[in-house]
Amino acid sequence: MTSLAGFTFNRIVIIQSLEPDEVETGKILSEYLTSLGTETESFNVPIEIISCSHANQFLEILHQLTQEAATGNIPLIHVECHGDQFEGLEFENSSTLSWERVAAALLPLNIASRFNLLAVFSACFGAYFLGQMGAIQPCPCWCLVAPTKRVDVAEVLSGFRTFYYALFNDIDLGSATHAISKCRLSHGRWLSKPAEIWFENLVTGYIKEHCTKQAARKRAKIMFRQLKKNGTHRGIGALLRMLRNRNKTDLLDKYFETYFITKQIPENSKRFENSRKRVQTRLSELRDSRQFYL
Repeated sequence: MTSLAGFTFNRIVIIQSLEPDEVETGKILSEYLTSLGTETESFNVPIEIISCSHANQFLEILHQLTQEAATGNIPLIHVECHGDQFEGLEFENSSTLSWERVAAALLPLNIASRFNLLAVFSACFGAYFLGQMGAIQPCPCWCLVAPTKRVDVAEVLSGFRTFYYALFNDIDLGSATHAISKCRLSHGRWLSKPAEIWFENLVTGYIKEHCTKQAARKRAKIMFRQLKKNGTHRGIGALLRMLRNRNKTDLLDKYFETYFITKQIPENSKRFENSRKRVQTRLSELRDSRQFYL
């Protein structure tokens, strides 16, 4: 079992789905990682490469990895295929899997891995996967590493070589993500965010969009009309006070428990306690501004 700051794994699984006439970047990366593992005694884990021809097979592979992870065989998964900002992942036979379905398929694997899943997407627009994650939804991976736009094969291969070289030698994900962020891309950038950062950004973003005085009043009016339709009368002011109290007492706990899947993974309550505290501090600052119903 290999433990880095924040997460644990004991195998690297490369899933490759490319057309026969394309450069086998997954195979090239596999050979590179094997050589690094041989040279670096402090970081030596099995490197596996799995060929995948279509979307359903990809889902089957994830299902198999989920079953194995439940027995303690936790993977770091690296996906080598094409991607589209609208269609999602594109496989060898031209079948596609939306980013939303990719997120849903990864969630059971993340749970089986006890929230230790590092998902790496060597695919154009791979970072669009992040758009499927919401603060009130269970998070499908512990960390994502991917490009944000369409990429050049040589650039993305060079970037991931740099990423894994730093990971193997420094035994530190922060060092690896910093290294890949410095690698040149003709379009877009590298995105590498752990779940804690997503959570903090998403909750803050939700507050700023949905808990402003204007948004709260709009919501209260909708509630007022619905209650009136059902024969119940409750004033707008009372509804606004109810919304404020609910946000103050329940919002953070509800989001935290859902996002970090604490009912199924109780240890996450303590593991991500610092993230919860940072969000609590930020919510206090927003509350003190008197611009939000918190």
